[in-house]
Amino acid sequence: MDLNENMSILNLEVDSDEIKEGKQITCNYQLLQETKHIKFSSKQVKKERKLLLAFSQKFLPLDIPTSIIDEKLQKNGLPQLNCRNVLIDNRNLQLKFQTETLWNHIEAQNVFIEDMFVMPNKKYILVQFQTNVDAQKFKYDLFTDGSDFHEFTRIELSVFISDKLFSLIVKLFQPEIDRLIERFNKNAYPDRLDIRENFITVEEERRLLSFSEQLFSTYSDQYVSHLKNRESVHYGHVFDYTLNTISDQTNVSIIDNNIPEECNFLLKRFVDLIPELPDQLTINRYRSNMQDHIPPHVDTHSMCTEWIISVSLGSDVVMQFTKPRFDDGKDENEYTTKMVLLRNRSMLLMCDEARYRWCHAIQQTGFDIRPFDWSAINQTRAHRNRLSLSPRDLRYSFTFRKVRPPGYQCKCSYPESCDSQTISLYKKNDLSKEIDVDKAIQLEKEFVHQTYDQIAEHFSATRYGQWPSVTQFMNSLPTGSLILDIGCGNGKYLSVRGESNCNYVIGTDCSRNLLNICMDRGFETFQDNCLNIGTTVREGIFDAAICIAVIHHLATEERRLDALRSIVRLIRIGGRALIYVWAFEQKRDGLASKYLKSANSSTTIEKDESKETLSIHKNRTEFKKQDLFVPWKKSGTKMVENQTKLRFYHVFRENELENLIRKLSDSVKLEQIYYDQGNWCAIIQKC
Repeated sequence: MDLNENMSILNLEVDSDEIKEGKQITCNYQLLQETKHIKFSSKQVKKERKLLLAFSQKFLPLDIPTSIIDEKLQKNGLPQLNCRNVLIDNRNLQLKFQTETLWNHIEAQNVFIEDMFVMPNKKYILVQFQTNVDAQKFKYDLFTDGSDFHEFTRIELSVFISDKLFSLIVKLFQPEIDRLIERFNKNAYPDRLDIRENFITVEEERRLLSFSEQLFSTYSDQYVSHLKNRESVHYGHVFDYTLNTISDQTNVSIIDNNIPEECNFLLKRFVDLIPELPDQLTINRYRSNMQDHIPPHVDTHSMCTEWIISVSLGSDVVMQFTKPRFDDGKDENEYTTKMVLLRNRSMLLMCDEARYRWCHAIQQTGFDIRPFDWSAINQTRAHRNRLSLSPRDLRYSFTFRKVRPPGYQCKCSYPESCDSQTISLYKKNDLSKEIDVDKAIQLEKEFVHQTYDQIAEHFSATRYGQWPSVTQFMNSLPTGSLILDIGCGNGKYLSVRGESNCNYVIGTDCSRNLLNICMDRGFETFQDNCLNIGTTVREGIFDAAICIAVIHHLATEERRLDALRSIVRLIRIGGRALIYVWAFEQKRDGLASKYLKSANSSTTIEKDESKETLSIHKNRTEFKKQDLFVPWKKSGTKMVENQTKLRFYHVFRENELENLIRKLSDSVKLEQIYYDQGNWCAIIQKC
């Protein structure tokens, strides 16, 4: 359908010659009681159509009533103009304000809102206005280039939607929102977690912020811990983030042996909260533009006493608390999750179970999702739960501890997370605490490289089918492309040479025996691995790369990130890469993956798992842990220990691959993330 037809459906008067010349289109339309004269560019119309189609295809079920589809898309993806609802595109997270602030700012322009709906993924906001006139004022007046409101919001794209579609979206996603908001229930916080809002005054916060800024601007790198996710300075003792404990054997020095006098007023307020005064302080700086965060962790038990106390300055932030539920009679791959909104000037106190047992984290994002604050808009319309976007600003935290003597042995009631009671290379639940490089290399050598060399022949015999999405990607590449298959295995994709059969594919793998199979089949290959190849092959030589089922064999996050860096280094600017990793979620939208569907009853290995540092996965079942051994046996043989080879895997949770890619430089564009038969998949482009 051409643009001229699109405009007629929109009831716009269009000069077809202007469309052909690519000029702006002058449109007249009736706005209920008044007529406005606006300019519509063909480029803008196409953007709006693309936005609505993308949203519909991603989030709406295929079996919604035809009447809603017709009203929603008007046969060509464009909505009617006489609607009071607007879908706002926030995929680039360009809204730099709280949702409540958006509401107040809109109504300050005499444009009145009936309802607002923030999608759980933060990327779309739906606004229902009281009248059609309000909706059109919002879209066409408030977003005029150069207006104060447009400068304030930075919203670049929005599109009208019908009442029926608005109601459908609310119905579809409200249950998920209710579940999210339940996690913020203060009555269900972890035991012994205490939050005190307004713990300090505005003036006290101002003084501490000024003091903090002076510290980071005055002291050299000798006194500042520069982490990938934040910066820190220390008093009393240095907190060593590589070991997650207090240590004097670091490259960073303390600023002073004592807590600074600027904190004396805080110490006085701590007296009624904690049994002894702290002797260690870490001041963290979190930069909003860097999406600084805290990885999930439990502070080492033996390093300090049973409490940790922290004061937040500068910006609100949401902290996530999780603990495995298997101790409560649940499956151990289930987790209890609680969310805590830490407002600026608040105090957080973790004692006993909250300190020893619950993992705490701050997610890597520039925005937090939290419950909507009705008091902020001076209204009481709360007929359902709502979410709000909360942008992060520069934030500081003052975290106080009481250090225990060296060699202290913790005897808490939570041995599964206690360093004194559980001394093991690997944690009970996944490698949440990264192992060192030497141990990671040894693990991969024994349970990846050696295993594949040993099972190469039988492995190759079972790996002959090409995955459609992989061949589709390879066939979509320009004619004459030079493609590298990283971790090519038996070379099943090396024959995919594009629609015109003019692309050239080279393979590489760390397994000599698998490469011999490739050579017998006449393919061009060389031996290397996904970590070294970034330095052994010339930079930017390939037009594209594929890396299928490889990165999940690496034992640490940093090594998985290094593998991605190597892939990016090898492709040219504008080049693309496809990456597949095994998914923790083997059921999606109620459907089991092919891996689960092919289950049979003869796939268990009898072994005393209590003696293993990592558990052995039962084949064709859902994963219970992210880091595990997966057994390999020849089909038709009995699963016995001496005939079974183990392969190490780190299976990826939803969003994990995306978050890993976003840690790469700005020269990498994430084109697509999708789920394909039990795998998380990404297409990236080098910019």
